[in-house]
Amino acid sequence: MAIVTKSHLGTFTGKIGNMVIYQLKGQIVSRAIGKSHKPATINQKTSRMAIEKLNHFFRDIKGYINVGFELEAKGTTSNQFNMAMRSNRLHIKGLYPEVEIEFAKMLVTKGLMPVVKNAKAKILTSGLKVTWDNQSAEKGMRQDDQLMLLAYFPGTIIKTRIFTTEVRRAEGRYTFKLNRDAVMPKAHLYLSFISDNRKIISDSQYLGEISWDNAAK
Repeated sequence: MAIVTKSHLGTFTGKIGNMVIYQLKGQIVSRAIGKSHKPATINQKTSRMAIEKLNHFFRDIKGYINVGFELEAKGTTSNQFNMAMRSNRLHIKGLYPEVEIEFAKMLVTKGLMPVVKNAKAKILTSGLKVTWDNQSAEKGMRQDDQLMLLAYFPGTIIKTRIFTTEVRRAEGRYTFKLNRDAVMPKAHLYLSFISDNRKIISDSQYLGEISWDNAAK
């Protein structure tokens, strides 16, 4: 049943046949619903598994993408989760049932700030050392831009470790202390910068996969 709202001509929200019409961020949108009884093809199964894996990944790092895709979602009918899915839907490899995320291609933040150069990460006995080019000559960069770092641990109870610090671009390096009692075998690392007023952010940069557990013991 549809609901008439807003004008004497009527703006419908609700279900009409196999069409659902609803309001999203101030706009009226619609989508078709229905269930196919045909056997799924390999491509369909691959697509479904890819979406499932991306869903799991972004749920695990929800706090990070809420910041990382906030500016991308602003002024649209999409939220941060949907923007992250849209930006990464092609970063999947393999066919069903061997579907995998290409972690090196994933974006966990997206924006107009230029990507920092020469960013690297190295495990030390004292912690995780991250270095980067501390110059800010390109438009959109500032010396007081804030460093963002994400460590993602697939297949573990502890899925993420998000470093939110007051480390600035101008410093060019920082060593994050590790919890030596933690059990966190391998991690995918992503680095970004965001302006102090949070009005501009860079695309994330993949720093590689590290063996976290070896250094923590």
